[in-house]
Parts: sequence; structure tokens; C-alpha cells
Amino acid sequence: MMTVKSLSVRLRSGGLQIPLPINFDFLGFTHFWGKTRKGGFAIFRKTAKGRLAKTLKSFNDYCRKDRHKPLSEQYAMLNRKLRGHFAYFGITGNLKALKAVHSKVQKIWHKWLGRRSRKSYIPWEKFSQFLKRFPLTPPRIQHQYYQGHPLVNQ
Repeated sequence: MMTVKSLSVRLRSGGLQIPLPINFDFLGFTHFWGKTRKGGFAIFRKTAKGRLAKTLKSFNDYCRKDRHKPLSEQYAMLNRKLRGHFAYFGITGNLKALKAVHSKVQKIWHKWLGRRSRKSYIPWEKFSQFLKRFPLTPPRIQHQYYQGHPLVNQ
């Protein structure tokens, strides 16, 4: 089996050089070439920039519209939305983007809870205690695409 690296070495020895393909977006992911830990090339995936912005806008709109609902209702809906996001975008190599969504959703929720009335600003220390009572779903990789994983080899 010929890898991209061996192919480029073979072509370079013949005087030809093929550049690695450019990045492209497909199904909400940006697919790009990167180096593995062993030094080879592989295709990696991360959440597309536009899709990330659309997701955060959706969370912002929900928190803005429903900020006067009971906290338990908001908490349940935010966790449902986060679990759905993590279920789709939770693939190997995308944990950084998932953590970014998680922290930004916390900031968005803090912002809109502080705008429930004129006097309802919540200091961040108090909000972090509030998050201990109502913790948002932590980011998690749901789908692992490497050969060594036991679920792939079934």
C-alpha cells in the first residue's frame, strides 16, 4: 500500500511534486491534512467555522428568548442541545472545538441570566457555584475513527 508520503517521495525523485490538497468543508466539518504523531500524513476533521458560529447563535437565541423560564427548564434544554451537538460533532480530534462550545455556552447562559431584571447581575463566582448545582453536560468524544479502537474492530 502506497502512502501519500511515499508517493510524494517517489514523484519528487522523478522531478514532479504534488502539493497536498487544500482544506474543504463537508457535513459541518473542515477536513484538512495534518501530520500524525508518527510523522505520516492523515486527514483530520474539526468543526467548520460557519457551523460553530451557527451553533453559538442558536444557543444565544434560545437563552435570550427563554431567559424568564424556570432555571430547571433552561438547564434541561441547554443540556439536551449540548448532548445533541456533542453526539454529532464528537469525533476524534475535535475535542478542542467541543470544549470551546461548552465554555462559550456557559458564558452565554451567564450573560442572559444576568439580564432577567435590572438587579439580577450574577458575579462569576456565584455563577460558578450555580454551575455546581446545574452542571452543563461536559464535552465528550462519541465517535472514534481509528483502527485500534475496539468498537471499530467489531
